[in-house]
Amino acid sequence: MLEPDPVNPSPNLIAEASGLAEQPMLSLRGIVKQYGSRRHPVMAVDGVDLDVAVGETLAIVGESGSGKSTLARLITGLERPTAGQVLFKGDPLNVDSLAWRRDFARQVQLVFQSASYSLNPLKTVRSAVEAPLRVAGVPANERAARVRELLDTVELRPYESFADRYPRQLSGGQRQRVVIARAIALRPEFLVADEPVSSLDVSVRNQILNLMLDLKEQFRFTMVLITHDLGVARGMADRIAVMQAGKIVERGPTQQLFDDPQHPYTRLLLEAVPLLGGRTAQAQSS
Repeated sequence: MLEPDPVNPSPNLIAEASGLAEQPMLSLRGIVKQYGSRRHPVMAVDGVDLDVAVGETLAIVGESGSGKSTLARLITGLERPTAGQVLFKGDPLNVDSLAWRRDFARQVQLVFQSASYSLNPLKTVRSAVEAPLRVAGVPANERAARVRELLDTVELRPYESFADRYPRQLSGGQRQRVVIARAIALRPEFLVADEPVSSLDVSVRNQILNLMLDLKEQFRFTMVLITHDLGVARGMADRIAVMQAGKIVERGPTQQLFDDPQHPYTRLLLEAVPLLGGRTAQAQSS
């Protein structure tokens, strides 16, 4: 299994040892993202303020078109906000600087919704997982060992059976494991997972979610999980922020939000969360 980096211990471990409160890993201040023209604007994100604490998992939930995936792209610097500021470790994103982007990529990674689209069909599994290591300047002999460790970590074993396969030769769950291996290759401190299991069937989805929980416990990264499924958020997140029409309409600790939802939209989403026995979250709590 791939081991956490002993030279650069997790920031939340340092905070625990010192007993000091830290600044948020990520802060959004007045974030607005508008598409279209001035005459015909489309407001994808509308005045979002949000903090993500070091070491926590925050789930951002909402229906399709609520602005969740746009927010993910803004957080990772793939898009610029129309207004407002994204702060990482207290500093604004500096996407114009190539050196900054390279350093940022070592610390922040995005797991895309569709592994089929995020993997190059002409590149092998070995090449896909090795790519961030090559860009980061890791020596060739170290890259080979790291790729082997990474595939073992995401349970693509034996190595010889998967390293030289192409994406089309993998199942959906296996492709998503490759994407996750690539995302953790540089041991990032912050992971954004945008609907990482929405295209998978139920049994495979649970395997991938359990893998992500195991990796988070092992490497102690901070995570933002984008999902339309409050059931997934309940099993993964410390806190939940509910997004509707580009706005955060409710936020709070996961169990509190399930036990005592305040916003009508949150209650509507909870009514659709299936639980064992075919009941819904709201039906069980009533």
